[in-house]
Amino acid sequence: MNLAEILAAVPVKGRIIRLIDIPNPWRSEFLHDSYGSTMPVVPGEGLCAYSRDWRTWLSFRLAPDYRPRYPGAIRLVSDEEAMRPPF
Repeated sequence: MNLAEILAAVPVKGRIIRLIDIPNPWRSEFLHDSYGSTMPVVPGEGLCAYSRDWRTWLSFRLAPDYRPRYPGAIRLVSDEEAMRPPF
């Protein structure tokens, strides 16, 4: 998938995206690379992120020299986990 296809696949609600809407493996990589970042809490929406963070991460992820921020820490984030409340 190219950048336009990935962006089109993930609906943006205002300034927020839901992680459940991001297809794997992108979801898992994005969540693990975002460790320590501020993420919004939207009741009933599961894990969410700011759309600008998603777009910025994708531009880095699709670069030829991309390396995970925390190598070895990436594991598959299931749909159930992505819909779980953050607290």
